[in-house]
Amino acid sequence: MGERSTVLVIGTGFSGLCTAIRLKQEGVEDFVILERAADVGGTWRDNNYPGCACDVQSHLYSFSFEKNPDWSRQFATQPEIWAYLRGCAEKYNILPHVRFNANVVNARFDEASATWVVRTEDGREFKSQLLVSGAGASAIEFVPQIASKVATLDYFQRTPPWAMPKPDWVRTAIREVKPDGVVTTDGKTRKADVWQGQGGPEAYLGLAVSGFPNLFFLMGPNTGLGHSSMVYMIESQVNYVIDAVRTMKAQGLAVVDVRPEVQAQFVKKTQKRLAATVWGSGCKSWYINESGKNTTLWPGFTFRYRAATNRFTPGDYVLKAK
Repeated sequence: MGERSTVLVIGTGFSGLCTAIRLKQEGVEDFVILERAADVGGTWRDNNYPGCACDVQSHLYSFSFEKNPDWSRQFATQPEIWAYLRGCAEKYNILPHVRFNANVVNARFDEASATWVVRTEDGREFKSQLLVSGAGASAIEFVPQIASKVATLDYFQRTPPWAMPKPDWVRTAIREVKPDGVVTTDGKTRKADVWQGQGGPEAYLGLAVSGFPNLFFLMGPNTGLGHSSMVYMIESQVNYVIDAVRTMKAQGLAVVDVRPEVQAQFVKKTQKRLAATVWGSGCKSWYINESGKNTTLWPGFTFRYRAATNRFTPGDYVLKAK
């Protein structure tokens, strides 16, 4: 049957732990966190190369609700940041909610029950109304000309403004995403060695993707920074998710799915603002993908992002009642 919860969180880095702590502060105890490793910490657990440290001042690179006056240096090193995260998990009693060694390999949304069904590599199954990915929405970018270099190219498209040369244009909706391909609603399985996001990943507020209901990404597309602390951005995103949980409960909602036109307008506005920055001036950097699109950075002040995510707006979403 699988383990059931109201909210399922993937990852125990800054994003995942922040979500868990804020859920508890909101009075929500019915949540589960899936962690692929045997301990919490995310990137600050995994990256332990010599000299690994944060390039943001320690007091900014901390949760606002868990300030740490005991940082040993202005730019904390990996062991100290990892210890900080582990301390947060213990202090706020998050560990009982964590399922360790739970590497997610499959996730599908069951429309009939308005439930996310998530499976891990070891065969465990988890079911939840809301899925929050604390692992970001990273994607591997490829050169646009791959169509002429692969045996078969299936192209799944959410909305019609884009086209790709010579693909097998799949018009059937996706029912399920698997590690080795997709299953469409006509029952066919289309195998795939790799995935490519056309032009790069896109999301409304870097949080929600049209066609993927009840799913929120943290540290998603165009929420990265080059001038301040990502923890501030993470807290902004988590506050938005918490308000979504609050709204769904208050209004008796089973499904929230961001409207495609709302997402498209946000992406268009964001890319227009980015075009006027130094990153859009022809400067070569890892922020720009192979198609010339900046899918990484937020194009303005962090307080403007905080204002944009201050409240979950039901009107931006297609809603379905329970």
